[in-house]
Amino acid sequence: MERFTRRYILNIVILFGLLYLDISPISNVVNSMQIDLISNILSLIIDNIEQNRVVITEHYSLIIEKDCNGLIVYFILLATILAMNT
Repeated sequence: MERFTRRYILNIVILFGLLYLDISPISNVVNSMQIDLISNILSLIIDNIEQNRVVITEHYSLIIEKDCNGLIVYFILLATILAMNT
């Protein structure tokens, strides 16, 4: 059990560090690709969108900065699977 806990925490730190935190170059590339994809899909539905900025009125707008794709849940699952592997 102690070995599993150590491996689980190590896997979580590695996955978050490489794929989620802003300090990682991999995270920045994946994040920008997903933001572009979301913006392109929204531009098909919404007329007043400029890159990653949805203009609601001249004073209000919605800016897509970081994707929300549920990766945290997958990181936890993957870290558990990797920690179980002996």
